[in-house]
Amino acid sequence: MFDDDYMKYDYRAHRYILTDKAVLDNIGENLDTLLPSGSSEKFLRRISNVVYNFIYAASQAPDYIEYILANDDGLRDSVFEMLLAQVEYTLMNGAVDLASGVNIAKQQAMPIEALRGGAQVSTVTEGIANRILPRYGHSLRYAGALPHISPQAYRVGY
Repeated sequence: MFDDDYMKYDYRAHRYILTDKAVLDNIGENLDTLLPSGSSEKFLRRISNVVYNFIYAASQAPDYIEYILANDDGLRDSVFEMLLAQVEYTLMNGAVDLASGVNIAKQQAMPIEALRGGAQVSTVTEGIANRILPRYGHSLRYAGALPHISPQAYRVGY
């Protein structure tokens, strides 16, 4: 794990978070002009939280998935692409995880489970999270049995 101009690793939350520069350079959106002053960091933390929670929700061993996401630099590009896709999705659709359950355009209620499930993340984010990782033989959202990280090693150094 390492920081660069596009992503920072948050050792407290144990996840990567995009930078404003990543959004500007890759999507062409300046968060400082789109969001209330000083709220871009909160917005990008929320994006990270949504993506990581989506990944962990399917796993029987979220500690293991957290460990490989943090420690396998080969997964960094996938994390970056998921976070970036989620920013774009959220900017276009709003924070679906905070939605009220009413589809204003159709003037009808939406099942809250639909809002809290697949509609919460972009199809790009979902596709990357479900892609088989050749090195591991499973996806990030694999629901089968996976090893757990020992309590002595859990969140040590990452």
